Amino acid sequence: GYRAMNFKSLPGIRNIYSKLSQYENELTNLYHENINLRFKLKKLNNEKINVVFVCWRPSVWNSLKTVYEAMMKDNSFNVKIVIIPNKKEISSKSFDSNQYISEGAEDFWKGDNVINGYNFETNEWVDLKSLKPDYVCFQQPYNVQRSEYYKSWNVWKYAKLFYVEYGYNTVKDLAIECLPEDFIKNVSLLFLQNETEKEWYNEYFSNINNSFTQKIVTGFPRFDLLEDFKNSKSSCWKHSKSECFRIIWTPRWCLNENNSFFFEFKDKVIEYFNNN
Repeated sequence: GYRAMNFKSLPGIRNIYSKLSQYENELTNLYHENINLRFKLKKLNNEKINVVFVCWRPSVWNSLKTVYEAMMKDNSFNVKIVIIPNKKEISSKSFDSNQYISEGAEDFWKGDNVINGYNFETNEWVDLKSLKPDYVCFQQPYNVQRSEYYKSWNVWKYAKLFYVEYGYNTVKDLAIECLPEDFIKNVSLLFLQNETEKEWYNEYFSNINNSFTQKIVTGFPRFDLLEDFKNSKSSCWKHSKSECFRIIWTPRWCLNENNSFFFEFKDKVIEYFNNN
């Protein structure tokens, strides 16, 4: 059979690839010099920072909700929400299609600062660049699910990206799997849940040669919402004492993917709670 060939190692191709990489790096530096200059001018002129949240999935909004609300109350920011559909996953093509499906964003997000980013009748997209954002935040990091206009490597040419994780990470491999390289290499600010997670990502970023993304430990914003009801009363609980923790366990809901450990854990979990 034929042996696999690394075309980048061929003399002529290697030189071309090297020049293209150098050119790409120079362009990237120009993009970010321009963005940084814009930030400096805004600071000198005491202008507000424009922030755009790109949203499509109501079910994970609580991971960003308090971040958004804090910015809305802060006079330093102009805040917009742009709602878009996700690419429709087709069994034969995965996400390699131009079909899009709404997850109910149009009904969930409403208000003067909400912009519908896609017209299903004309198949036209709102150009994020026309909103003149300084920062853009995506709900989730999966470029494969988004239109070319909204992929991270196109947006970072005119705005800084920041990212707040949509799920709480307890397993290193899963945390890294949920932060694809093609997305995170374009992110300026990554807000992390704890120091342990920061150690995971220090190693991961070193392996993928990412020295660009700044990592900041802030906690998990979804937990902010616990403050609203932690002292509330409910008749469905056996214990009414306020010092008792109330825990709802929501294990994976299906068995068809062969990755549910419900029956292995259920008795041990209940036993632990009953004994404590």
